[in-house]
Amino acid sequence: MPKALEIDIWQVLEDESNYYKLYFVDKIMKALKPSQKENKRYLLISSGKLNGKKLQEVVEKSILDFVGVLGMSKTGLGWIKAEKDLAPRGAPSNTLKDTSEGKGKVVACINREAVNSFRASIVVSEIKMQVEKVSGTLKGLLG
Repeated sequence: MPKALEIDIWQVLEDESNYYKLYFVDKIMKALKPSQKENKRYLLISSGKLNGKKLQEVVEKSILDFVGVLGMSKTGLGWIKAEKDLAPRGAPSNTLKDTSEGKGKVVACINREAVNSFRASIVVSEIKMQVEKVSGTLKGLLG
């Protein structure tokens, strides 16, 4: 039987100058249903001038400038891989990196509902960047 914690609430739940007691029960949290989880999209972002951590910083700054703090939190931005880790399994590490142009590439993970605002913030950025590919799985993105 779970333990109950008794708390007096005076003027919050007042009814004819009586006060009620509120009982909190300790419960173990259940896992979320699949329909309640955030659906993620993976984006391959490239830039002709930047690579690695610097590209990630510029992307974060452009999102913050375009959609603000609230929009940035709605995107749920997460970084998955940088250019050295982007090669498919068994392939040389420079297959996705175009060394002649010095392109840097990163993979970002964002919330499904924020894909349009994310792409718009990349386009209006001062530094030339582009979203090369969007996928629902990493395997489909890097495949």
